[in-house]
Amino acid sequence: MKESFDSISNAGHGERGSARLKFIIILAVVAIVGYMGFQMVPVWYQSSTFKKAMDDSAEMTAASGKSGEWLGSQIKASAKEYCAAPCSLTISQPPAIRDGRWSVTVAVKRPVNILPVWTYNYEFEYTAQSRTFVNPQ
Repeated sequence: MKESFDSISNAGHGERGSARLKFIIILAVVAIVGYMGFQMVPVWYQSSTFKKAMDDSAEMTAASGKSGEWLGSQIKASAKEYCAAPCSLTISQPPAIRDGRWSVTVAVKRPVNILPVWTYNYEFEYTAQSRTFVNPQ
């Protein structure tokens, strides 16, 4: 009877500590993914609010009958507010009336330090277009 208990207790002898190691590895992976999300979520939020500000500027330009220069200056002012310092803004298509609506295409590039050893270059290109037609005044 004693032999059967010894064989059972010796079977798990090489597995001691494996659950602790798996927990530490999973905890490290979760911490790294959480840190990466902590770095990227504000960038995604700022880009979405910048897109909304671009749409609002295009809509205001169309409704009030303002010029394309005014729309360009509004987008540059919004970029200063919604885009952090290392951000680069390029107006790839100048503000113009297309199909009776104001339209402008903007490209933004921003380096984001995802991890201390890795920098991700976040890029987006967006075309803001007014929903209403240009108000001739």
